[in-house]
Amino acid sequence: MTIMVEENWQEKVKGLIEQIKNEDVETRQDAAWTLHKSAEKGIKEVAEAIPALITAMHDDDWVVRKMSILALGVLKVEKVIPSIIDVLKNDSNNEVRVGAAEALGDMQAEQAVPELINALDASYEMLCYVAIYSLSKIGEKAIAAVPKLLELLATPEEVGIIQTNILTAMALGEIGDASAIEPLKVALNSAATHEFQFTIAYSLALLEGAEGTGMTELKRMKDNYEFIHDDATLFEKLLEKLN
Repeated sequence: MTIMVEENWQEKVKGLIEQIKNEDVETRQDAAWTLHKSAEKGIKEVAEAIPALITAMHDDDWVVRKMSILALGVLKVEKVIPSIIDVLKNDSNNEVRVGAAEALGDMQAEQAVPELINALDASYEMLCYVAIYSLSKIGEKAIAAVPKLLELLATPEEVGIIQTNILTAMALGEIGDASAIEPLKVALNSAATHEFQFTIAYSLALLEGAEGTGMTELKRMKDNYEFIHDDATLFEKLLEKLN
């Protein structure tokens, strides 16, 4: 017979708090990573580590900084939003800036929108991708980003930034500003890939409702057996949302 032993998270988190202060960099990295992953799993005891995570935001090691910031984002520690915005703007490591952008999206930090818009011009592509995704999570409060997102939507696919276009189309739907409808229709007519077509149609359906161009295109795809991966699941969820 196997006896299941419940993990003592209170004691484990206490240990991680000590480890994230350790002089050994790998020990600090492991502790920050574990706290982040535990926060993602909803382990409530991780909240006890918030003061240590706030301190670790300024660690000399970039991995510790990034993981600590991500954990604070998952925990939705709103008092550190100004500090995380500063990290997004000024940190010397691009991966830490990526973590900051993600954390701000997790917290739906409206005050971060201007700096997330600035990040759309980043030469580091991953930062641009995550900034777009975070703007989509902030939603209608990120309306100031729409003009810049429309510029990105119009960037030709052949230059190798299809992912940017797809994320941009998704964000425009989630933000919900009607000024994106006509540009999305233009993009739909010229989209070269199924994934881009589906995302544009989905966003148009969010913007126009059940009787618009987007839903018509999605129904055509469905009737012609063009759905792939999780398209069908997303379509059903969209129908529930619109009804």
